[in-house]
Amino acid sequence: GNVLFFLLTGASPWEKIPLKEIYERVQNGDRPPIPEELQDSSEIFDKYMIQAMQMAWTHDRYERPGAYEVAQKLKEGIQEYEKQKR
Repeated sequence: GNVLFFLLTGASPWEKIPLKEIYERVQNGDRPPIPEELQDSSEIFDKYMIQAMQMAWTHDRYERPGAYEVAQKLKEGIQEYEKQKR
């Protein structure tokens, strides 16, 4: 999820936050905020990256989708993007 956040925003998800605080936040189920302009975006890339990122950030490890499912969500986005380009 953090790698997808970086690819989407170009920024580290926990920039300027001490490592100890990051661990505490993640253990509590907190995730970095997604910038509003991306949340409100109608771009296919943004929409599917956010969905994939949120899938990867599922707190409960038993409910969290595996890498294959996250990759499938990204593949869905690529397919929708390609359809739109035609």
